[in-house]
Order: sequence, then structure tokens, then C-alpha cells
Amino acid sequence: MNRIETVQPGRGPRARLAILYGSVLLLLAALLSFSEPPVQSLIGTALYDFRYLFIFSFAGLTVLELTALLGRGVIRRRSLYYLIAAVAVAGMAYGQQLLEPTHGSSEPDWGLATRNFIGALAVLTLSAGLDRSLRREHGWLRGSPRKIITGASIAVLLFILRPLIPVGLAYAGRDGAFPVLVDLTASWQRPFLELRDSELYTGVPPAEWVEAPQDEVAMLMFRPGAGGSVVVNEPYRDWRDYGEFRLPVFVDGPRPVTLDLRFEDKRTPDHEQDRYRGQFILEPGAHVVTVPFTEYHQGPAERPLRIARMRRIVISASGPPELFRIFVGRMRLAGTQPED
Repeated sequence: MNRIETVQPGRGPRARLAILYGSVLLLLAALLSFSEPPVQSLIGTALYDFRYLFIFSFAGLTVLELTALLGRGVIRRRSLYYLIAAVAVAGMAYGQQLLEPTHGSSEPDWGLATRNFIGALAVLTLSAGLDRSLRREHGWLRGSPRKIITGASIAVLLFILRPLIPVGLAYAGRDGAFPVLVDLTASWQRPFLELRDSELYTGVPPAEWVEAPQDEVAMLMFRPGAGGSVVVNEPYRDWRDYGEFRLPVFVDGPRPVTLDLRFEDKRTPDHEQDRYRGQFILEPGAHVVTVPFTEYHQGPAERPLRIARMRRIVISASGPPELFRIFVGRMRLAGTQPED
């Protein structure tokens, strides 16, 4: 009778996993050298807030595989590898707060440390639920217990990472609304806005705006004289295939308002000449401010605007010596580009 030998997993796969996790860990650890998100975007800022959770998660996986690689001659049970990794993650999560408290505070934030520890631990338990070697070692991990552990781990991670859900919905709303670029009445728009010396309200259009473009419009209040602005970050980036930008606006009050529009692309530096800038003097009443493609495309002084990589729209208003307001509808792209 032939004897069947059980072949134990070699060190090759473990070494490759350790190298993979270690490489990702080093990449994530490089984020710690930045005092602010390296990518200035809504999603970049949101992910940056979870940087330690991601680092500790991959650190735990790296410790797990290094323990399996280097300690297999001493530690025979794979479940102990997970225990060692969990202890290491706890030490990193709580030790980080002792060594480097949360920015702006001199006291450790134990709640944040606990969040990072539980999140990294959930990654380890998810790995355990998918680990065949662990199931061979502990038969009870097969079937329903494995599914419960895997499902519970995913649920914990989703709960901890739930602040990312509104961010994803904001991007989905922005992309779904295109060719509307700006809708100040929409909930998805709010995370992309910066209000500077201005206040934003929504409601029905004034009765005098007979041809209002929608049933609900935005009302912008500005301070006297110098006015203020609304900055729209990360509008839909690709403006190709459209011939003009349209902004419906109603000036409410007895005096004209100076409206300033700025379009910036990914290359726009701080100086004013490297962007499109248009100025419009609007008398009281209804208007549709229209900027043709040929005008904003050639907006920067020394180059064409990169309309496939737009990053910001700024709407400013100034003029009257008293508090003033304007109503605006959805800003959109329309028409087609002129033939060359």
C-alpha cells in the first residue's frame, strides 16, 4: 500500500505575503511624514483621517506572516500567530497615542486609539475567517462559525469606516448630475463647498423671477461692499464636448452686483493670471451668465485651460454698500464645442 504524505506549505508563499504586506506598510507609513493629506481632495482628506488604522492593519498582517515565517520552528499553532499579531496591534494603537497624541491636543485620545485597534483587529479576524490553515487546525471554524466571524469582521469595519459613506455618496451625486456642475441646493454638493464671507440658504425663487429654472434655488447672502465668494472644489473634471458654461442668477435689490467667475484646472498655481477669470456687472433682475468654451479655454495668460482636468470653480459677488443677496440656479455645461 502506498503511503500518502501530507505536504506542509513552504516558506515561499509566507515570504511573499510578508514582503507584500511590509511594502504596503512602508508606503502607508510614508504618509506620516505629511502634516496634511498629500492629495488635496475630499476623499484624500477622509482617507487621511484613517491613516493609522490602515497602517496598524497592515502592520498586524505583516507581524502575522513574519511570525509564521520566522517562528514556525518554535510556535506550532497558527492561532498563536494571530494572538501575537493582535498584541502587537494593541501595542501600536495605544503606544502611538502615548508617543504622539492627536494633533492639537496634549492628551492621548484613547477613543481614537480604541477605534484604530478594533479596526485593525477586525482585519485580523477577517483574515482568520479566510485562513484555510487555521480551519485545518481548528475544525470548529468550518461552516457557520467561519461565516459569522467573517461577517462580523466586515460589519465592524463598515461601522468604523462609515464616515467614508457620505463622501462616496457625494462623488456619486456629483457624477450623476453631470452636465450640471454646481447645484447649491443638493445635499451631495455641500461637502465640496467653501463659503467665504457669504451665507447659503435654499428655498423657492422670488416671485419676480418668472422664468426661474427650478422650483428650489439657492440664495447667497454677501457682506456690504467687498462681498464674498463660494468656492466649489472638485467639480466634474472633464468639460470636453461642451460649448459653454451657464449660470442662471437673479439679482435681488435696487443696485447692480459685480459677479466674478474663476475656473481653475489641475495645473493652476496661486497667481491670478493662470486661470480663467470673467467679470460681469449684473443689473437687478434675472440673467443667464454664459461663458463660451472659446473664452474660458483660453483663460490663462500663457496656456490653454486643461478642460479635461478641472479642479475648482469660484463664484464671487461684490458691489452694493449694504448686505445684498442673489439667487442662483444650477450651473451647467451646455451646447457643443465649435468645429476647429
